[in-house]
Formats: sequence, structure tokens, C-alpha cells
Amino acid sequence: NATIPQAYDKVRIYHLPPDLIKPMSTNVLLIVCKGIIKTETGIYRDRVEIGPTPQILKAFYLENMLQILALVIYSTVSGYFLLFFIRRKQDKENFYFGLFTAALVVYSALRTQFKYEYGFELYYLKKIQYSAVFILMPNCYFFIRHFYKEYTFSFQKLWDNTFIGLNLIPISALFVVWLTQD
Repeated sequence: NATIPQAYDKVRIYHLPPDLIKPMSTNVLLIVCKGIIKTETGIYRDRVEIGPTPQILKAFYLENMLQILALVIYSTVSGYFLLFFIRRKQDKENFYFGLFTAALVVYSALRTQFKYEYGFELYYLKKIQYSAVFILMPNCYFFIRHFYKEYTFSFQKLWDNTFIGLNLIPISALFVVWLTQD
């Protein structure tokens, strides 16, 4: 009965007592969905399965642990390139690639199911997630721009300043998100 979405992309696992499932006959599983948006209600992602609870939980946690492992690897890559930039400040492509990878880690981490383990409101997590998506493209542009070291024209300087401004918008928006309730 909430006015904003609470967990629309959460994977739900329900234990069904064994005496409820009738082998060798048709079993019907009814799912009642209540949505905030009237035109979009239903199962958002993943699959509907009936099976032994331990096997389903094992597959669920294994999938999430593999996602976390990938995030750890991406975080290591991001940290490496940011630290490499500290040692060689003239190679700005390392800085932008590190920021790009860090934003990718934030976006991907907020797509995992572990975000529900910490009790943060989904509304704010989604704002941070999509702000990270917004940060991805300017950093990708600057990485390519500095990696190939093209000649600088006046139009490119204007374009660069535009992308810097686009990078500052979501960063400042994050502060607004945390300071306001809406």
C-alpha cells in the first residue's frame, strides 16, 4: 500500500510445503501483483520455478556471489587505474577510465539482490543507480578523447566543458537526493 515502489525488482523465493504440490498432476501457482504504475504490473525479472527450496536458494546465492565477485574485480581495476593516475598525472586517460569503471561498479552493484539486505529505500538506490548511468558516458568520452590524444580545436574545448558540466549534474544531484525526501 505504498505510494512509491518498494521492491519491484526483488527476487522472491517462497517455501511451499511438500504436501501442497501434487506430483503427476497440474499444479497452479497464482501470483497477485500490486503495482504503483497502473499500466505496468507483473513479474519484472527472473523466472518462476517450483522445486526443492535448498536447490533454488543455492542457485540464487551462487548467482549473486558471482555478481559480487565480478564487482570486486571491476573495483580492483578501477582502483588500479585511479592509483596509476596518482603516479602519472599527465596520463588523464587512466583517471577517466578509473571513474568510468567506478560508475559501472556502482550501477552494477545496485542491480544485484544484495541491495535489499541493508534496508535502504529503493527510491534512493534507484536515483543513485541512474545517476551512475548518467556519469558513464562523459567518462567514456573523456577516456577515448585522452587515450587517442587528438588535436584540440575550439569546438572540442566547448564539447569538453559540456561533458564536464554533465558530469557535475549527477554528482550535485546525489547531494540533493540525500538532503530531500522527494
